Amino acid sequence: MGLTPLQIDEVRSTMRDIDFYGTSPGADGSFFILVTGDKWPPSDADVRLRGLLGEDGFRRREEYGKTVNAREFAVQIASALYLSIPAHVRTGGSWCQL
Repeated sequence: MGLTPLQIDEVRSTMRDIDFYGTSPGADGSFFILVTGDKWPPSDADVRLRGLLGEDGFRRREEYGKTVNAREFAVQIASALYLSIPAHVRTGGSWCQL
């Protein structure tokens, strides 16, 4: 996106200040969210990030955010595959990056 090192630091700082972790909804529709930052209400953070990234960069960030579930699923599958191999085999082999 052509951001300067200072802009990259600002984006990282803003994201760290608003970042949260959640779980997928349970059978009853409830879920758990852990908020790790409290400096920026989401609407203020969006305005700040839009200003830092520009409209196109902000849209790209939003699109990337939609891939979280697929990325988490890939990590779970890779972990299950890795852990299904006996320890003496997986310590000596080489692995490809998914």
